[in-house]
Amino acid sequence: MTQKRAHTKYRYPTAVAATGALVAPITLLALVAAAACGAPAEPPGPGVEIRTGALRLPTGASLRYLAAGHGEPRIVFVPCWACNARFWQAQLEAFGGQSRVVALEPFWQSDPAVATVVLAGERLRSALEALATGPVLLVGHGTGALLALETALQARGSVSAIVAVEAFRSADRLDGGARAILALLRAGDPAGSDARAFAAAAHDWAMRALAPDTHPVLAAAIAGGVAASPAPASLALLEAAERYDTRAALERARVPVFVLNGDRPPTDETALRGLGVAAVTLLAGVGHFPMLEAPDRFTRAVRATLARTRPR
Repeated sequence: MTQKRAHTKYRYPTAVAATGALVAPITLLALVAAAACGAPAEPPGPGVEIRTGALRLPTGASLRYLAAGHGEPRIVFVPCWACNARFWQAQLEAFGGQSRVVALEPFWQSDPAVATVVLAGERLRSALEALATGPVLLVGHGTGALLALETALQARGSVSAIVAVEAFRSADRLDGGARAILALLRAGDPAGSDARAFAAAAHDWAMRALAPDTHPVLAAAIAGGVAASPAPASLALLEAAERYDTRAALERARVPVFVLNGDRPPTDETALRGLGVAAVTLLAGVGHFPMLEAPDRFTRAVRATLARTRPR
């Protein structure tokens, strides 16, 4: 049976760039991103405190997370192959004043048995069973959106809807960007055995994935966080995403799937709607990390989706 551990107060960490230099805390980077977009980020909810937590899954593996607010979770954020729960800090603060929200850490990095999207979905389903008794909105970023989709197939009744962030672009680009990322990573380090080469390739990919006018401090923190992801686990999840039949999963989905992308590269909205996507929202001037590049607009878009999925 999945067990909970007591929460502890979360102390804001600093992100470390690939050079080893310290950069500003993620919470400040969200404000930097908002200022660069010409608007302030949504303020934290009153008295919002972010706490750490951990679950012991039936497999014996540990799944760590950050949480804010109280009561039953309404939103669970799932990271991409190289991100972590801190990337969702602005959203935890914004939503935590109204209800409990949870951001998962990349559990596949500490659980080598997670070799397929189906197995990752099983882990995530176990986490939902422990965290919530009612349906939640799953917000998955990149490859995390595939995990959210698979979880919705396995945990019917536990998921109210899915927000797929920077994951689906067209009828033949449904892998959370896995193929394009793998091509770049394999060019630098085909086997993922050279940690320095992998980190350099991952850093390069992240910098390319950001909008060109991203604040340099924010860009350095994001790329540094991505570069710090462990090569074997990262490659394993990307390869699993590359093999996953997302089209078939979308056809089987019994919950609405909302796509939330930046406007570069283009999104084929017609094709995605033809696959059953409920709606497509595009954020102008934003790259692959909208929760940090434009936290205010991203949070409003998730809030609007939450309102659409709320029982009437």
